[in-house]
Amino acid sequence: MSGAATATTALQDTLAEAHAALATAVGAYGILSKPWDADDIIETMQASARLHLAAMDIADAAKALAIAARDALQAAFSETGCPAVNITGFRVSAQDGHRTVRVIDRQAVPHNYTIQPPTPPREPDIPLIRALLVAGEEVAGCELVTGKPSIRFTKRST
Repeated sequence: MSGAATATTALQDTLAEAHAALATAVGAYGILSKPWDADDIIETMQASARLHLAAMDIADAAKALAIAARDALQAAFSETGCPAVNITGFRVSAQDGHRTVRVIDRQAVPHNYTIQPPTPPREPDIPLIRALLVAGEEVAGCELVTGKPSIRFTKRST
């Protein structure tokens, strides 16, 4: 089975699970049509919590699926050597990872390479540190690394 077919099957399975979880949680809201008493309020709050948890599970599953689909696309581009694919209205292409800063030790970053948000603590000034590292300077507690490759969808003009 190809990476795209696997991703499609995973998406279908995830959506089926999401539908079942939401149907169960939403069914709990049927209690809203009757007069309210303390037990009804507690039951509604519990149902709301279950719905919230189901929504969080769906979001987590969707994120995991998106990551798996991205990885499958990246592997397909790498294995085939194909630089891009045009689909209706979009061009899908593989992008090399871009250079980014990973802060290894926040406490070691010099004070003059940090920015002060409205509330403490001070944060490293990533654009400044990146420029310094690209220029070959060393910044304590930071290193320049190459990020993960990505997939880009761009709208094509017709």
